[in-house]
This record gives sequence, C-alpha cells and structure tokens, in this order.
Amino acid sequence: MISQLDIYIEDVLNPKVLIVKDASYYNPDITPSEATLVVQYPSSSNYISIPVGINFTYTINSNTLGITNAIRSENLADLPDGIYTIRYSICPNDELFVEIKFLRNVKQLIKYYNSFCALEITKCNHKAYTEELNKLREIKQYIDTAKYLADCGKYTQAIEVYNYADELLDKFNSNCNCYG
Repeated sequence: MISQLDIYIEDVLNPKVLIVKDASYYNPDITPSEATLVVQYPSSSNYISIPVGINFTYTINSNTLGITNAIRSENLADLPDGIYTIRYSICPNDELFVEIKFLRNVKQLIKYYNSFCALEITKCNHKAYTEELNKLREIKQYIDTAKYLADCGKYTQAIEVYNYADELLDKFNSNCNCYG
C-alpha cells in the first residue's frame, strides 16, 4: 500500500497568515521522512522550502516566505493575494508528492466585507441602499468566479476576474475596518 498525500488550505480571514494542513493517508508499514512543503507565492519566482513533520498544521507568514524579518507578530506584512503553488512531499520526494495551485483572496474578501460599512439605510434612501447591496452581491459573484476559475486551472482568467472585482470594490468608499 502506498501513501496518499494531500494537503488542505484552511480558510481564515487573516491577511498575515496562510494555514496549511496535512490531510494525507500514510502507509502504516513505513515511517515517512523528509516531509517538506515548497511554496511559491504571487509575483515571486522563488520557491521556499519548509521542513515539516507528518500530520502537520503549518502557519506560513511573511517571515516564512522571506518577505520580512520581523521579530514581533504585529510587524509581519500581509501576504499577497494571488496564485500560490504549494507542493508537499515525503521521501522519495520526487515520487511521493502532491501539488496544489490556488487563488488566495483574503485581502480582497476583507475589502468586500468592509464595503458593507459604506452602506447606509434610512427610510429616505432604501432604494439607493438596495442598489448598492445588489452591486455588492454582483461583486461577490465575481470574487467567487475567480476562485472557481483558479480551481479549474484557469489562472490567467482567475486573475483577470479577481482584478475586475477589485476595481469594482474600489468604488465603495469605506473607512470601516471591521475586518482585518
């Protein structure tokens, strides 16, 4: 029986972290070794290698990726939104691996959620409120579509739709920081 490797990306609304979890089944007759995550983040050609153990939960931050060298957690940078590639392998690492590519859009979702703070409802502006709410619903469809396109391997289209949704979100003037 051969081990079946799999990883899971936990959805968290924190732009400073990316949580990766091991979701693998390991052959009980062997002891896996040299477990490694290799991460490539958006707009980088670098691959960051991270040694892990089996059954891991690993939190990636800007220090992990070499973006910052912060001592205090509040000085960590937000991780960029965009297409990430994560490869998990065990020995022999060139034969036993799983690789996923996905669209991370945490900063965009925070902007989307904060856009609701710009909505104001009163008896006098119910129609305007409804129109703005409908615009936000439409934007959410674009946000979801970008994720689905990335899940289908259509990364260029996913980024195009992501950027379009982001442009639409920029039209909402919100100073709200309820999220993020």
